[in-house]
Amino acid sequence: LGTMKAIHGIETVKVRVPAKNLPAELSGLRIVHISDLHIGPTIGKKFVQKIVSRVNDLKADIIVFTGDIGDARVSDHHEDSAPLAELKSTHGSFYVPGNHEVYWNQEEWVQKFTSLGMRALVNRGEKILHRGKEILIAGVPDPRSGMPWETVKPIRENPESVFRILLSHRPHVGEGIAAEDYDLILAGHTHGGQFFPWTLVAMLDHKYYVGLYKLKRGHIYVNPGTGSWGPLLRLGTTPEITVLELQSSEE
Repeated sequence: LGTMKAIHGIETVKVRVPAKNLPAELSGLRIVHISDLHIGPTIGKKFVQKIVSRVNDLKADIIVFTGDIGDARVSDHHEDSAPLAELKSTHGSFYVPGNHEVYWNQEEWVQKFTSLGMRALVNRGEKILHRGKEILIAGVPDPRSGMPWETVKPIRENPESVFRILLSHRPHVGEGIAAEDYDLILAGHTHGGQFFPWTLVAMLDHKYYVGLYKLKRGHIYVNPGTGSWGPLLRLGTTPEITVLELQSSEE
């Protein structure tokens, strides 16, 4: 049952994100969030193609990947990752690596995903214009890479951005200065524990476990993982494709 849940039980979860002082032009912006796909020995081309087809049906404005998308040698999984080149959205796909890309040569995975049309954000940001309003999308590396986090640099380079999004594989970035500087932080890593009893361990170990949390400036959303790590198994958790929609809020 747990294996069937991991393979066939992927849910599309729609989340409304309240944003203070949100320009009317950005209200309704749709961000599709994928995390922890773990392309490798147990997650192959058929699974990835299914995810791509479902994401394309959602007509996203922005697609983001928050790490652990690759989890094996790149050379062994060119065909398995190939469907990601078919992703469609208004402003493109953005990616940050996780700890598992580090284990399997982060630089090679970054090059691979870049070749598939994804824009890798490692201590940098890119701005996009949506209905005339500038949005900053920035990203930080996983601590396992040994690289420092430069969360402020992208803001300095794009000071006119009216809405700031930060991609981080690990959710504890929400406890640092990023919580004061970004309107929306998107993360993964926890898997929600993936299967019992690790679900309880993950809940105790992570302040931001699964779902939407309020921060000093904005919010953080933690995706419980779209794929699975290790055994293709989900018990007590649900693999997820998240659709986040911005809405104006006075709070």
